[in-house]
Amino acid sequence: MKTTPMKLTTGQPVPSLKIEFQWHDGIWKELFGKHVHFIQQDLLRALADSKLLVYLSCPISTRGGGYSSTNVEIADFSAQRLCADWGPRFWFLNPAQYQMESKQGLGLIRMHAYELGLEKNTVIDVDQIMKSEPTVGGDYMRMWTRVLAEDGGKNLGDRFSAFYFLSPSDVKAFFMHSGSKDVTSGVELYFARKFLVDPDFQKYFSLPLVEPDGSPSTLPSMQQPAALEKRKHDFFQYYSVKASAYFSKGSHDEWNILQELNTLRIADKDFGMGYQIAAYFEGLQVDPGGAESPISAGYAVPQRAPGVQTPLPTLLRQTAASTEAVLRLALHKK
Repeated sequence: MKTTPMKLTTGQPVPSLKIEFQWHDGIWKELFGKHVHFIQQDLLRALADSKLLVYLSCPISTRGGGYSSTNVEIADFSAQRLCADWGPRFWFLNPAQYQMESKQGLGLIRMHAYELGLEKNTVIDVDQIMKSEPTVGGDYMRMWTRVLAEDGGKNLGDRFSAFYFLSPSDVKAFFMHSGSKDVTSGVELYFARKFLVDPDFQKYFSLPLVEPDGSPSTLPSMQQPAALEKRKHDFFQYYSVKASAYFSKGSHDEWNILQELNTLRIADKDFGMGYQIAAYFEGLQVDPGGAESPISAGYAVPQRAPGVQTPLPTLLRQTAASTEAVLRLALHKK
């Protein structure tokens, strides 16, 4: 399918929330619209099974020393651990399972592209679109704002009982669950094992340098050895002392979405103080002062004075590698 350039639109994904993002019109908007419906069906099935829904807010993209597939592994491990700790009455929505940085998420987007192509009597090539018009942070945040807020009623997030923001102790549990005695050995052993078994990871942490999406680095070759050492240092630093929702653009926006939802719920006569959505960090409920305070925006468009130009959006080029299983999920193979 030959695609025309997609315009970026700025707006509020949910009219009741005064949070704006920039997203693509055109094919990306249609694909993410299908994805919203798919995720909402997962929520409705969990609710039909009498589950309490909890949203897991966590880093996913490669940023600040982190690596996307490692972030996906941490999110999956944390969701499984929390399900075991909280018990069978809870269902955790893990966003890593739905974004293209994971094989599951990539397969689902390919599935939507296949179905949309049938509707339009054409072929939609997700790889080609990612090259010509890579997604921006607002494409995902438009989707997640709708998933978190829309509830078939007043759109005040009434499907969710709590948000759980990934914390340093959750990341520490991931790196130490295989028997490491401390964080240093846990992160270093993980790095060594992943370097041996994951070709993309090995390529990213080797010379010549590549970008997170696999494209060659534009850095001069003479500067690459020092840049590689810094990349390895940043990886260790990120996962040993950072690697939480605090350092995630998406999590910052999700915190503000939660804060905005609760402000509206407190003021609404059908909800009130007792029906706020709970927030958790470090396994504990967030204190009242923190829960009611907004934080700096991530991908959200900041409030700006008249005449001030909207900042350029953050491009998200990285996807998981396609495998036979991904293609089967995408309906490309039986």
